[in-house]
This record gives sequence, C-alpha cells and structure tokens, in this order.
Amino acid sequence: MSILPHGQVRTAIGLVLCDFRVNVPTQFVVSLVHVWNSWNKGRQISGGTETAWNDFLFSCSTELFAFGLAITFGIVWERALWSQTEALVLAKVCLEESKSSWQAARGLLAGMCDADLELDSNLNILSSSDKLSHLLMCDLAPGSKAMEGRPFTNYLDEPDQPRFTELIETACLSSLGSVSSGSAEGSPPEPSIKCTPAASLQVHIRGAGCLQFAAELFHVAVPIPGCNGKFRHLLGIKEDQAAKSTFLQQANHKLHTTLQTDQPKTPSNYKQPTLQIATHQQQNNH
Repeated sequence: MSILPHGQVRTAIGLVLCDFRVNVPTQFVVSLVHVWNSWNKGRQISGGTETAWNDFLFSCSTELFAFGLAITFGIVWERALWSQTEALVLAKVCLEESKSSWQAARGLLAGMCDADLELDSNLNILSSSDKLSHLLMCDLAPGSKAMEGRPFTNYLDEPDQPRFTELIETACLSSLGSVSSGSAEGSPPEPSIKCTPAASLQVHIRGAGCLQFAAELFHVAVPIPGCNGKFRHLLGIKEDQAAKSTFLQQANHKLHTTLQTDQPKTPSNYKQPTLQIATHQQQNNH
C-alpha cells in the first residue's frame, strides 16, 4: 500500500484551504472516510482474519501520519501567508500616512514661509519651487530644475553650515529615540510614519552674486517608508523683513557700481561742438 500519492493529495488540500478552522475539519472527515473504506475493503477481501486486522491497523497509522502532515503544512502555509499579508497592509498604511503627513507639512510651510523645498537623506535639493529661485535672485526660467541635486549647504553661510547639520541630526535622532522607547521590550521597533515637529534656525543665506540675507529656516523630517533610519527633509525659508532692506541696498549698490565701471569715461577738456559753434557766432556779431 503506497501512502505517497495519498499524502501529497492531503497536503495539497491543506495548502489550498489556507485556514486552520476549515482545514482541520476537512482533513478529519477525509481521514474517517478513508479509514472506513479501508475497513470495508479488508472485510470483503480477507473476511475479518488477522491479516485484515493488521492491514486495517497499518491503514490507520498511515492515515494518522497523512493527517498530521497535512495539518502541519497547512498551518505553516497559513502563517506564512498571513505574515506576508500583514506586511503588505502595514507598508500600504505607512505609505498613505507618510504621504498625508508630507502633504500637510509642506502645505503648512508653503503657507507661512517665503519659499519651501525638499531635501533627500543626503541634504541634496530634491525639489524646489520658483519662489526659492526668486528669493535667491537666481536668473532661472519658471519651472527650471537647475537647482535639483545640489547640496543645500552650499547656499548657507559657512558658520551656519555645521549648525544646520546639527539641527538635522538632532531631529532624526529624536525621532528614532521616540520609536525605540514606544516599542515593547524585546520586540523590534515599529517604523515611524509621523513627521517630526517643526524646528527653526536663524541662518544667513547666500544668494546670487555672493549677497547674503538673514532668514529663519524651518525644518520638518519625514520618514521614508521602507527605509528605517532614513528621512526626507522639508525646509521653509522665511526672510527676515528687517534685513530685507539691507539686502536690497547691497544689491542696488553692487548694480550701481557695476554700471559705473562699465560706463565709458569722457575727457574733461572735451567740449560739445554745438557750444563751440555758438561761441564763434557771438564773437562775429561783436
């Protein structure tokens, strides 16, 4: 009596059902039917002899083995499917909540600041708006992406660059620390899907022509779904109104100096021809 085909069929049934509450009763009913058929065939062939009884016991043992194998594989397969399904659902929920938080944070920064932009995890400009190029007085066409991929620290004054980097690191570490403390002891930390609270920093930004102006920088760290420990960064730049006039004066002074340098000089002993003609006519009249 071969049990391999029967065991394979039973295991396939367990894998197809994928539910412990349905798999166990189904396998139990199939085992009873198989044992009953074995008993009837044994009685018809051997007539209740000792050989028939031994064949029945062997059939029961093989059926018990097939039952346990089918249940075990069914449970393992069900656990694997559920874990994959939960991971996919959790990833989708994290992605949706991350998008919602990102849109809310960027909308808030865009409303309260003069310009807003997004940085990647390496602090390179990921996306910017025309407001940023206008604020920096860059001669860029509307919708230009010339600033994307450049390090944002290049637009900060040198003393402010380490302060800005420290602000980014502090925000990321505080977010990771809150996730670790919120998770249960002995369990892996759950991924963070919330933006960090907005933090501000007073900096000096270098615009076109190496002109500087004071501004308040607002920063929000946004976790990247599926990448634990990595963040995107939303920045809002609000120009200091008190220093705005100084910046414009510097720009106008530099423009005026440039125009004076480019203007051709006129000799001091040079006289207009019209004046010379008028003087000569006056002498002739006298």
